[in-house]
Amino acid sequence: MADWLGEALETARDPFALIVKGPRVLAEWMDQRREKRYQEFIDAARVGDVFPENAEAMTAEDLVAIMRSLEQDMEAEKSVLYGRLARTIALGRIVLSERRHFIKVLRELSFHQVEQLRSAHVSTLFNLHPDSGSGRMVPKDFLASLVEHDKLQIEQLGLWAKDSLSPTGKRLVEACYLKDELTAQAIGAREWVDGMLDIICNEIGEGECSRFIDEVTMVGHGRLVKVRNQAAFRSNNTISSLFPASMAVLLYFDPSKLTSQWKFVEERIRPGTEVVTASFDDGSSREPTLSSYRHFNLASGIPIVASEIIDHFLAAKSGER
Repeated sequence: MADWLGEALETARDPFALIVKGPRVLAEWMDQRREKRYQEFIDAARVGDVFPENAEAMTAEDLVAIMRSLEQDMEAEKSVLYGRLARTIALGRIVLSERRHFIKVLRELSFHQVEQLRSAHVSTLFNLHPDSGSGRMVPKDFLASLVEHDKLQIEQLGLWAKDSLSPTGKRLVEACYLKDELTAQAIGAREWVDGMLDIICNEIGEGECSRFIDEVTMVGHGRLVKVRNQAAFRSNNTISSLFPASMAVLLYFDPSKLTSQWKFVEERIRPGTEVVTASFDDGSSREPTLSSYRHFNLASGIPIVASEIIDHFLAAKSGER
């Protein structure tokens, strides 16, 4: 490159300045951008143990189709995706009938659309923590950021069925991303800690009990721990039997409110679940039914004890690993 041309490119601080510099500078700038796109494509295609010896499934026609799409695509961000797709085709992991379809689909979708499909797929692999609430993120949550036209396009291309990715959509995502790019961390999301903390209380209407439940729930959500609360006045319900907790907190003002309903309390505690008690005293007057459990004294402060219980839960989960 001539010195004057290199200097012109360096001094052009914004795209319009390149236009003012004239056609030769603009053409050189475009060549540099094209070369950078090719290099990103090559780097993405060659990642991992991929060599000509083990990547023989790609035909010349496949490569031409990918390169034409790469050149015609307005979004440079997708260069890596084309490279990943080329890698997957070369390794023989895409059936012949889907190769051209995936190349065409990748060109038609925006980078944002593909990224949302990626996140939607990850939500089916991991228990993702939502911004609010105690549920988990599901595929349709990630399409909420798309305009209606983009959602419709994804459906028309056969990538979406009902509220989740279609099998074709799943295969496209897996073709365009490596395994370590399909994790919660890779998409900037967080996972719930395995298990659930259950607060069993037959005095939920008492103001301080309710306040403690709210505090534990808030602290738990902030530290990725699911917290559920329930009373034990009748036979076990479907939810607690299908989703048993890994730790139970027996919360009370009057311990007899729990011990008098002990049959129903026990129904809510699966074998092997750690059980602790919590009340607004030191627990020394607990009935024999409760005396064998570790006790937390809420008189030392609801926020303090809420954090201690979450600490205890996390320490127990860590010990399981």
